[in-house]
Amino acid sequence: MSVETICASAWEYHAGDIPVPLDDVVEVIAEDTVSTEGYGQEDIVGLFRLKDGRFLYVSGGCDTTGWDCRSSAKGEVRATLADIVRECCTDDDRSRLKIDTQMALGHNVIRIDGKLVS
Repeated sequence: MSVETICASAWEYHAGDIPVPLDDVVEVIAEDTVSTEGYGQEDIVGLFRLKDGRFLYVSGGCDTTGWDCRSSAKGEVRATLADIVRECCTDDDRSRLKIDTQMALGHNVIRIDGKLVS
């Protein structure tokens, strides 16, 4: 799935709150978009790899009036995926993204939806 499909609206309406441009994203590592209220309401969370090798966490959402009315988004950049998962993701984010973290031989092991990613 492309980042444009997932959360381009977050960048469009909250570019100042996300520290890198959409064009810097080269890979969608994990994402989840839910609409608990329906009719245009969205809650998004995503983990992305950037052109320079760093990682980006984005979360946000909008109510039923849409992204151009009542919405918010934020982004955080870290050097490693482990740092993003540990420092940026909430417990709810980890659950939504199906992230399982473990320590193995002194290194973080990260699985997303059962797939080893780090």
